[in-house]
Order: sequence, then C-alpha cells, then structure tokens
Amino acid sequence: MNKEEWTRVCDLFASEEFQKKSAINKENRAKLKIVHTSGARSFQHARALLKNPESDEISPALLYKKTHTNKDGMWTSEDARKILKKLGVTVAARVRGKVIHRSGDFR
Repeated sequence: MNKEEWTRVCDLFASEEFQKKSAINKENRAKLKIVHTSGARSFQHARALLKNPESDEISPALLYKKTHTNKDGMWTSEDARKILKKLGVTVAARVRGKVIHRSGDFR
C-alpha cells in the first residue's frame, strides 16, 4: 500500500460517518448471545473443509459444534451448547418417528 492509499484509509477510519457505524456495530456485537469461531469464513466454506472425504458430507450437528467451540473444545457460550443439545433431541425424535411441536412436546 502506498502512502496515498494509506492516507485515504486513515481518513476513512477517522471520519465521523465511519466512527458512527463502528459504534453501532460494536453495540450490536455486544448484544449477540451466540458467536461463532469461523471468523470471516462462511459456513459453506467451513462445511467444505470439515466434510468427510468418503461420503462428501458432514452432519449439521458436527458443523455447528466445530463452528461454535474454541480450539480447546470449550463452547463460545452456554446458549450455543444448549442449542446443540436441543438439536440432538430433535434429530433423535425424528429418527424415532415422532413430531416435535412448538411447545417442545413430543407426540
């Protein structure tokens, strides 16, 4: 990056409009209860990297777990862990042929 480009970038970051957007985005990020660990990588790209080379597939539960846990296996939040647990119950119920209603009851 040359000096002229660097100056434009610095001017952009220092602008009032950019600072307002940055503050709004910071507030919005703070409201998130569940965050993922994929960074800028899309979930489609993560799926492609994680899929089984033999079957060319990855389960939604495994993809969720891999994108919502840290490198040491710790969940990014308790809410993220609860969602995976609920997903497991949903899948198990479908396998047993039961229907899950909005209330969470199985019939």
